[in-house]
Amino acid sequence: MTEDLTQTIDIETPELVVVSYTIAGLGSRVTAGLIDLVICIVGFIAVILGLALVTPDGTGPEGTMATAVAIAITVLLQFVVLWGYYLLFEGLRDGQTPGKRMLGLRVVRDGGYSIDFSASAVRNLMRFVDLQPVFSYAVGITSIALSKTGKRLGDIVAGTIVVRETMVRQPARPSVRRRAEAIAAAPAVAKLNEQEFQLLERWAERSGLDADRRRALTTQVVNRLSHALDIDANQTDAARLLQLLERERGARQRGAAARGATGAAARGRWC
Repeated sequence: MTEDLTQTIDIETPELVVVSYTIAGLGSRVTAGLIDLVICIVGFIAVILGLALVTPDGTGPEGTMATAVAIAITVLLQFVVLWGYYLLFEGLRDGQTPGKRMLGLRVVRDGGYSIDFSASAVRNLMRFVDLQPVFSYAVGITSIALSKTGKRLGDIVAGTIVVRETMVRQPARPSVRRRAEAIAAAPAVAKLNEQEFQLLERWAERSGLDADRRRALTTQVVNRLSHALDIDANQTDAARLLQLLERERGARQRGAAARGATGAAARGRWC
């Protein structure tokens, strides 16, 4: 039997639900890194060619000064391109650069939370150490290979991890008309408290898990929210959770109070 070399990490949420992430392998990370590096090099070359077109010839005092300024700008732009590229894409695309997106990878913070600009900035400042010597990424690759969670130095310092996502089939979401009907027919009081409702929404958002982990997570959430689920043998657990999610969203849009709410919250949102 072939040994499964896939590495996973289990993270327990505040709702006591365990979510498993698949750690991105060294090969996929190197491939994604090469794609991003090629994009950065192409962009950098384009900038250099643009500077060359507007910089005067290096003859005479003015030409010498212009050449020195161009060299200084080139060094600065090299930093901006290599650092800004990763910072902007990871911050604006929820941890995915074009290379990571093509390979189905994503950067998340320890604990499974989305990466923010500050964590991305720290992570990518350390990239200049990880890519040594001279764009070979020998330091980073060695760190990934030796780390149990596949972290390069930037990930260790920033508290991040690179995980692999897999697209899985999910039951079709209700249409706009059905959603409107669900809102209109929603009960006056929600069945879930705010913590349970947030757990259900996070379950719906984690559609990138592979099929086995998705089923395990679904079972945990069903057990946690069993008091609010309708018993229907013709529906899968995932379909029951989606139905409950639409009903709870509808109840809240109508101003229903969350279960267990007190004070102003118990009187609804439209008071």
